[in-house]
Amino acid sequence: MTENQDGSQPFGIRNPFLDETLRRARQAGFLSEAVHTLAPPDSRKGLGQNFLIDPETIHTLAGLVIPGRTVIEVGPGFGVLTEKLAEPAGRLIGIELDRRFNRVLSDVVTNSQTADTSDQDQAKKGKIRFVNTDALDWQHFINLDALDNKPQIISNLPFGIAGQFMASLVGMPIENAVFFLGDAAWNELNAMRGDKDYGHMSTISPFFEIDKIAEVGEGCFFPKSDTTGKIVVMTPKDPSEIGDATETRVFSQIFRDTQEALVPPTVLISMSRALGKDDADVVIQIQRIYRSLDPHSLRPTRWETASNLQKPFFRMKRPEVKEFGRIVHLLDQTA
Repeated sequence: MTENQDGSQPFGIRNPFLDETLRRARQAGFLSEAVHTLAPPDSRKGLGQNFLIDPETIHTLAGLVIPGRTVIEVGPGFGVLTEKLAEPAGRLIGIELDRRFNRVLSDVVTNSQTADTSDQDQAKKGKIRFVNTDALDWQHFINLDALDNKPQIISNLPFGIAGQFMASLVGMPIENAVFFLGDAAWNELNAMRGDKDYGHMSTISPFFEIDKIAEVGEGCFFPKSDTTGKIVVMTPKDPSEIGDATETRVFSQIFRDTQEALVPPTVLISMSRALGKDDADVVIQIQRIYRSLDPHSLRPTRWETASNLQKPFFRMKRPEVKEFGRIVHLLDQTA
């Protein structure tokens, strides 16, 4: 969609999604009543995220909702996208950490409960609700077994939590997950071992079928984003497609432990559980891998095995994740 540099529409064309986002931002106290409609948010009450306002992209996302399906939207913000997603959905559950949005989200709930009583709109009544919690704790607040069907996850994830949130979906009974991912996250998701972009999300991608649906420009958000990205659909693979290799078992255990524990265990603990071995035996096995890679090295533990294995997976830095991924891949050679 063509836009002016400041995010406005050319030739006087109005963007109803931008207008509604700005109205709700003022209602929630994020923007001053006196501020120009295209000015950035008050720095003292910054929005802290970018909100989708592009009509074409919003309609694309709504079109990905399976009619009648439960949708779990992570980070609804002002609820502008929420209302469009809810139209085809059977019900919608929003996960929002920031309680400052509650003022406008309560109106979204009220509107869904007081829909017109015509037959067409009757089914919309009460279909939206919100839960105030961290996105990484969502599975502790929603009983998926109690839902009528496998839900869809839809979210515009901050890069900082994208990997850990995706890991929380591994093995969960969901239909699919629809994400907007910035270019950096997309590159990491698709990186192979040894690639410069290999990171946390690269280890998650083997558990999903990944489809790129659309490109999203930086002008599709308010405030204007500093990056472009993609709309991506991630569909869980059947366990038979993933297999039961050592690498699969180790990362499955790491992701499961990360989901279930308030304080995630170290990768050494998760590896020991996956392999059915004592911690010391796992360290010895990794040391053997290093010796096999470089038999003349005087430091077979040159990766500082003990200290790196004592970190939870999502606290590892990218070089550590890259090296850890390589070593886990080679575990079968010394089994």
